[in-house]
Amino acid sequence: MSDQPRITLEPLARPVELHYERARIASSDDVLCLAEHGYPPRLYLADLAWADARLVHSSTRTHYPFKGDAVYFDLLIGRHRLADAAWCYPEPIADMAALAGRLAFDHPALEIT
Repeated sequence: MSDQPRITLEPLARPVELHYERARIASSDDVLCLAEHGYPPRLYLADLAWADARLVHSSTRTHYPFKGDAVYFDLLIGRHRLADAAWCYPEPIADMAALAGRLAFDHPALEIT
């Protein structure tokens, strides 16, 4: 068995921007990078400054034993709706408490820089 932890969380030392069709729709200076064995790294953003976009709750819910229960959001940008483009862990397990309320994004139409 490996001595490396299954999940690591590290602060990202730079701001992050979220883009849709080359336009910046959100940004954050408070970002954690989650690395989980077998999955691509994910950025979890807090205190987002929104431009022309907003989130609405989706009906999707998932459970991850190493993070907790996730709730999902559709991202509304003008007349476009990106289904389940974001998720968060409102009450993550104790080891992942730093994720509480932070948003992660994953959708083919989005670019994170």
